[in-house]
Amino acid sequence: MQAENLEAVLPLPLALRREVADIQDAVADCRTEAEVRERCEALNAHVREHYRRPDTGPRIIVRLVDVDAVVAAWAGGRAG
Repeated sequence: MQAENLEAVLPLPLALRREVADIQDAVADCRTEAEVRERCEALNAHVREHYRRPDTGPRIIVRLVDVDAVVAAWAGGRAG
């Protein structure tokens, strides 16, 4: 039996938390530091937009991506 992909039905804050947690995988195919930064900043913009909307349920904290840390990890992975 194949597991269903339920990501599309996740509430927005949980989907954003998953994106933040998976950011290293998301930038693994980037070719330049600028592209890594662009993807991180785009995700951070989505997180900020989430906080601008009125709450409709329980408050779920979503942290911003530490862009410099992601870039450092990405660069370290490319060097190795």
